[in-house]
Amino acid sequence: MLLAIDIGNSSSVFALFDASGAIARQWRVDTFDLKTHNPFEGVACDAIIVSSVVPDVSERLVDIAPTPPVIVSAEMLDLDIL
Repeated sequence: MLLAIDIGNSSSVFALFDASGAIARQWRVDTFDLKTHNPFEGVACDAIIVSSVVPDVSERLVDIAPTPPVIVSAEMLDLDIL
């Protein structure tokens, strides 16, 4: 199962995808809560991908993730928008 996480300034959305690519479970948490709580408790996944605009929360998730996540952020992409 793939766990996709979108970390925003106010809230973060989690989606767990099954082998067929369908969303098996989806939930939302306050981003502030991710600084102190473990969002991976009770979640069985084989891979994790994180999209984030909050670097300190991303770093914490990398430290506590059950498997190394792939992090996608504006810093790693050259979108040539600005």
